[in-house]
Amino acid sequence: RVMATQLEAIDEMTLIVEQLLALARSEEGEETIEWEPVELGDLTKQAFEDWKNMAQSKGVRLILLQKETSWVRGELQLLRRLLSNLLDNALKHMPQGGEITVEINQRGEESYLAVRDTGPGIPNDQLSTIFDRFFSRQIVDAGGMKSTGLGLGLCRWIAEAHKGRIEASSPAGHGAVFTIYFPSIS
Repeated sequence: RVMATQLEAIDEMTLIVEQLLALARSEEGEETIEWEPVELGDLTKQAFEDWKNMAQSKGVRLILLQKETSWVRGELQLLRRLLSNLLDNALKHMPQGGEITVEINQRGEESYLAVRDTGPGIPNDQLSTIFDRFFSRQIVDAGGMKSTGLGLGLCRWIAEAHKGRIEASSPAGHGAVFTIYFPSIS
């Protein structure tokens, strides 16, 4: 039990260090991005494999909806970080029995990736600031951990560095939706 607790602490510290390194990288600008074609469905399927056990252990169901193949230009590692941050955030605030749905689709000249959850939602007064660096919700997650406030700020930087944007909405008490729009490539 002690070793499991220590491993969780090490994993949390590793995540913080990775996020701080990505934050430092964001200061350098987009010229450090290694551009390549990325298919959002393949990226999401890999992420699902990585997060499936954690979701199951919390009693949360992961759902993937992919309507079309969606190619974007970007860096695979950064896009993986963006999706992982959103899934991590959703799981942290998700009660047992909840669902997280990731939808991939296209709208006009854009591909989008939407992460919807059935958690407690985000108060309206916080929606305008959740993407600020070091923003930390007043709520402690289900495991008793406080947020570093780095994850959603990194998500915004990654989306913008990929010529996209990220939006959040949260009908009171009915979960949250994070949608990232990217320019599509053929």
